[in-house]
Amino acid sequence: MIEINFEEATVKSLEDAVVIMAVGVGDRHMSNVLIGRKEFARVAGKPAIVAETKIVRVKVNGEDQLEELKCLVQESHGGLDPDVKEADVKEVEAKKAAKKKAEAAAKKAADKKAKEDAAKLAAQLESENGEAEDDEEEEEE
Repeated sequence: MIEINFEEATVKSLEDAVVIMAVGVGDRHMSNVLIGRKEFARVAGKPAIVAETKIVRVKVNGEDQLEELKCLVQESHGGLDPDVKEADVKEVEAKKAAKKKAEAAAKKAADKKAKEDAAKLAAQLESENGEAEDDEEEEEE
């Protein structure tokens, strides 16, 4: 049995797996087996057979990652087990694009705020230096 994080899951890393499970959403029952349900039921509880079977457990954080994982499995295996609801690839891609766009906007806003803060700090330091020079001139007189 192989355990990987969602970020490590690729079509290539999943294509030769006999059983692919999603871990981290729902309960721990067979409902999270995306492909290879019959094989999983056959080998479950038999450590010797489990060791010979390529079972991949993918850790996901939430429903969005589960849907993305389903898309990867659909691509690598041509579909999911019959009783598993397939992911809408277009919807998943749209969500990923929206998420990337939101992250880019947040980064741009953070960069803008950082520049503004730096400009304020520079102005404040310049102002303080100007006051210090005025104080020095007054002391010299």
